Amino acid sequence: MGYSPWYLPTVVGDSQLRLARSLGRAVTRRLGYSAGATLLDVGCGRGGPTVELVERFGFDAVGVDLVPHNVRTARGNAEQTDRTADFCVGDALSLPVTTDSVDACVVVDAAQYVSDTAALFSELTRVTRPGGVVAVSDLVRTDPDASEAALATFADAWDMAVPQPTAALRADARRAGLVDIETRSITAGSVARFRRWADLFLAAVGTPLGHVAERALSREGIDLDAVVEQVAATRPALDAVGHAVLVGRVR
Repeated sequence: MGYSPWYLPTVVGDSQLRLARSLGRAVTRRLGYSAGATLLDVGCGRGGPTVELVERFGFDAVGVDLVPHNVRTARGNAEQTDRTADFCVGDALSLPVTTDSVDACVVVDAAQYVSDTAALFSELTRVTRPGGVVAVSDLVRTDPDASEAALATFADAWDMAVPQPTAALRADARRAGLVDIETRSITAGSVARFRRWADLFLAAVGTPLGHVAERALSREGIDLDAVVEQVAATRPALDAVGHAVLVGRVR
């Protein structure tokens, strides 16, 4: 759902395009320019954010994704726009990109699907030239006393890595060679919204609204019981999960 051409929310409620614009502004501010800057979108999915970064900022962008179907779809989506973006299949931990070859890397809500963020940052800094910019959005752990079992269940429900604290994310980035690191929370516009939505959704399931939702979802080939199970598994951990953006410059 996150890269649908007609509706672009992430699983935690905020728009992928809005987040891509935010990362694009952060990169532009750090570089001092955007038009013609070479940018790599790692974990690009079906290309929505990549195309947005090209159209809005004028980056010379390439999207990389592990899934060939996503790359084919991204190419088709890009062909429908006035701007062009290139896409290729590749692993975020072994990018098919020359060392020091891009001005910036962005990871738009894809880092949570990589279990080794230290290796991810090392690869991002490898392909980004010295003085270039890396900008990443990721889910983070906000409560050190949160239930480990609840966090593991949350991660398993969404096929993600278990969220780590922002401090650990910063440490991985710093060890990989990023400096002038800034982090900021965007939880209010994403995870906090999803918490409210999850509570409302679970409360409505046993009411007539639940039957309406079941009919609507079934028309799309979606099993309501599976959605309920996923949201219910997610909810206990949501009070301990946040959403953060990290931006740094390659040393």
